[in-house]
Amino acid sequence: MSFFDQLRNTAQEAQETQRAQEMAAVQRFIKFWVKKFQNECAAAARRGGTRASKKLRQKDIPHGEYYNMDRDAVAQELAESLRNLGAQVQVDACWPGVADITAEWGQAPTSPPEAKATTGHVGSCPICMETRPVVALVPCGHTVCGTCCRSHDLRQCPLCRRQVTTATEGLFV
Repeated sequence: MSFFDQLRNTAQEAQETQRAQEMAAVQRFIKFWVKKFQNECAAAARRGGTRASKKLRQKDIPHGEYYNMDRDAVAQELAESLRNLGAQVQVDACWPGVADITAEWGQAPTSPPEAKATTGHVGSCPICMETRPVVALVPCGHTVCGTCCRSHDLRQCPLCRRQVTTATEGLFV
């Protein structure tokens, strides 16, 4: 093996090690924030609340080993970890450098849950939480109401941050 082949192998091994260390750092950070958010939710529940919200700022992500972490990716990973605990979680980018993470666990069920509808759309717009969504964003397929679609500059999906190529308005069957 030539000298430069050895250098190339050494560099590849170092990059793989660095990626593994970064992933481990992300997981430690997520675990830390899940615990922090669980404490916030527990405090809200003790006050009689059914939701909690916490802002994740870029400055909250420690420097050094975490320096390369993308705030949006971390916020989405954190939201997924919280969803796995059983909460309804929403992540909104308030402004550059800040993500607002909201968990809602609702009221304790007092009666058996009703059967879910099997046809039609049930729900509200994820932006305004009021109007029925009738605009589908392409390619991700998330839906918003017409008012929010017109009033917000939707170059990116507000839910998954994918670039929106088209917004189709109408009833979905």
